[in-house]
Amino acid sequence: MASKTESTLRNMLLALLVVSLVSATTLGYVYEFTKGPIAAAKLKKKIAAIKKVVPEFTNNPNADMYKIVSDIEGDSLEFYPAYKDSVLIGTAIVKGIC
Repeated sequence: MASKTESTLRNMLLALLVVSLVSATTLGYVYEFTKGPIAAAKLKKKIAAIKKVVPEFTNNPNADMYKIVSDIEGDSLEFYPAYKDSVLIGTAIVKGIC
């Protein structure tokens, strides 16, 4: 029969360190693994929202996006211009927080 490990401060700290390292490593790996798909899903959702508020466009509004920052409240406005055949047909505006 195996003997029970003595419950000392050193053993408890070692166990906590091992659990923390495994958890942090796993969390970092999952974050790096999912960062790309999450960004792609957010971009797809943003483009779908822009399609709801501006007429049919042929450019990528996200690539032409520009931001104006307010000095007063720390807010910002993001502008997504939509072009069809190099003619501006509309702009989607999103209020953001800096």
